[in-house]
Amino acid sequence: MPKPQLLVISLLILLSLIIFDAQAQVSGTTLQLQTDKVSEKLRLKDAKALRFTHPNTSLKLAYEALELARNNNNNSIIAQSHSLLARLFSKQLNEPTEAKHHFYQAIKIYDELDKKKNQISDLIEYADLFFKEKDFNTGHKVIDEALSVALIHGNNLLIAKTLLKKGQAFYDNQAYFKAEDKFLDSLDYLDAQDVDSKTLKAAVFHQLGQVNKRLQKHENTADFHKLALEIHQSLGNTKMVARALKNVTSAEFKKQNYLEALDYAMRGIALHKEIDEPSEHAELLTVIGLTYRNLNRYETAIEHLINAQTIYKKLGKLGKVADNSNQIGFLYTRLEKHQQAYEFYKVSLTLPQDQVPLKTLATSYREIAFIELELKHYDVALNMASKAYKVYKENNNPSKQSITARIIGEVYYQKRNPSKALTFYQEALSLATETSSQVDHVKALNKLGELYIETDELKAKPLFLEALGISEDASLLPEKAAAYRGLIKLEQHAENYKKALDYSKQLTATTEQIYQSREQRRLVVEKAKLDSHIMETELISLREQSSYDKLALEKNSNKIKISQQKNMIAELELSKNRYATLLLAILLFLCVCAAIYFYRTLGLSRKHNKVLDYQATHDPLTDSLNRRGLFNIIEQDFKTDKNSVILADIDHFKSVNDTFGHDAGDEVLRAFVGIIKSCVRDNDIVARFGGEEFCIVLTDLEQSRVERIAENIRFKTEAAEFIKPVNGLPLTITCSFGVALAGDNHVLPTELISQADKALYKAKEKGRNKVVVWSNDRA
Repeated sequence: MPKPQLLVISLLILLSLIIFDAQAQVSGTTLQLQTDKVSEKLRLKDAKALRFTHPNTSLKLAYEALELARNNNNNSIIAQSHSLLARLFSKQLNEPTEAKHHFYQAIKIYDELDKKKNQISDLIEYADLFFKEKDFNTGHKVIDEALSVALIHGNNLLIAKTLLKKGQAFYDNQAYFKAEDKFLDSLDYLDAQDVDSKTLKAAVFHQLGQVNKRLQKHENTADFHKLALEIHQSLGNTKMVARALKNVTSAEFKKQNYLEALDYAMRGIALHKEIDEPSEHAELLTVIGLTYRNLNRYETAIEHLINAQTIYKKLGKLGKVADNSNQIGFLYTRLEKHQQAYEFYKVSLTLPQDQVPLKTLATSYREIAFIELELKHYDVALNMASKAYKVYKENNNPSKQSITARIIGEVYYQKRNPSKALTFYQEALSLATETSSQVDHVKALNKLGELYIETDELKAKPLFLEALGISEDASLLPEKAAAYRGLIKLEQHAENYKKALDYSKQLTATTEQIYQSREQRRLVVEKAKLDSHIMETELISLREQSSYDKLALEKNSNKIKISQQKNMIAELELSKNRYATLLLAILLFLCVCAAIYFYRTLGLSRKHNKVLDYQATHDPLTDSLNRRGLFNIIEQDFKTDKNSVILADIDHFKSVNDTFGHDAGDEVLRAFVGIIKSCVRDNDIVARFGGEEFCIVLTDLEQSRVERIAENIRFKTEAAEFIKPVNGLPLTITCSFGVALAGDNHVLPTELISQADKALYKAKEKGRNKVVVWSNDRA
């Protein structure tokens, strides 16, 4: 290439780079607020980008964008700023009142601009604020308005979103049938195959699954969660697939389809190795543990529950830790390892009681009582059972209360206290009758019968016969056998050996039935165990195949890399004869570097000037504006119909310097400015007006708010101790305030400050430590 052409190209590239670098600095894409020339659109863009990472900075930028947009009458940006502010206050800053105000403003402007999509989205968020406060009436009025606008607008996705939100509100209010109707209605508008529609459709199926779970319709619950799973799989959303798998697992578990539940669960566990969802992972491990428990694979169940418990401990979810500990204790009880069971039941008792649900705590008390009863530690058993009994009674749980009363009765029976044993056995029977629990009813009857054998045999026989009748009707074979044993003992005592022999034959037949039932159940469980082992083996094989495929893929990838390296070597060989071009490129690079260095030096100089400007307009002691900085701002952008002024003067400040020294005085001034800034907003102006006098400029506030801010500063100042006590004397101060309020009388900024100064003088005259508002009457 001829040298003149290379020179021209070099100059063009240099010029382009300089222009690009200048544009990058002017664009304001950095997070600094360079100058007031930055457009409201750019500030709003920066505010949106910082919403989740730096909410306070985002809030400040959004307010600035709003103010600039108002000055420029840019209604679109005004509405967007209000909308962003509403979401910041709602989601990040948790100030629902401010959020409602900004949503209302945004919705009104969007309506005027005929931007229905934005209007509907904000109406949905606006309604959600009321639903969270349990104000369902207002929330439904707002969401009905959103639905009306959406139907007119004809946007199916927004109609579905509105119906989904309305259904969720009914769900939160436990109106499950109404919620189900709204969820089903929303599906009519979700036939589109775009990503947004499919994602929303999956959310609707999830909600339908949750509603049916509440309605105890486990078949429907599983079906809807499976539909949600299919959509998430088609979208390739791994995290949502894992959650859906957990929901399907739980639904199949409720249906007692344990093997199917295990299948879905194992798929979920495999996905959790790729995502960071520890809480969901722990919940899935818990369901797997309970599934293995019902398959009588107790050791495997314990392993999964302990893994879940470990995750819950890391997350600090102590209620879940306690619940899982009880489940593990139950499994060790089944394995007849009572010491291990006891240790896990004790976990709930060692955790902070305010973080463990009472239901879980009562379970621990009850199960420990069982173990202590078996170990013949009757006093400990009685203490634990009594604590459980108290919890169940206070929480109106007659079923569990009946079981616990029976345990207490058994303790007293073993301690040879028949009168108290009788009292609790009778209560257990009464509570079992109340709950219509046939198992608890029969067990209580048998216990009472055993007690009466020793005290009043005439009362015992009717109880055993009643227990026998209920056991036969309900096919309660162990309880039926216990009733026969009681009847045999009674007949033997009465020397009715023929009758005792008849009962013995029936007991033998019942025992045979129990054995056959256990064998049949054992075969079913063993088959389930075998199936679960096969399933696990298949899963391991799939993982091994996946590893093999991954290795093959890496091998092919290495071949591609080798080929690319060969091509690179060939290209390097071709470039050997291009030294002239390389030299020109180096020269061009040096020119560009020189130009960039010059431009960067210029930029640093500008930044240095900004630092000097900052130092010239700010008080170095308190880092607030100085008098010059204050007047620079109010001369540029001061609206007397919107701005109010507070002048604050520290009372008897000279005595602080005289008594405690000037270092203490400086510390007081810095601390006082800190109090002021803690009581005003980020966009309000705080300036050191001179000495111990400070000026505060507030924007867009009513009189009552301005006065309240001044009173708040006065109160905090009076209550504060500014330095540690010196010679037994703590340093406290008071402050006087003069307030000049914004109004329709358009006066100059200096006049408004003068009014505040006159009010401050009045406050000093009235004895100091007061807030006085200037008015024409006091002038």
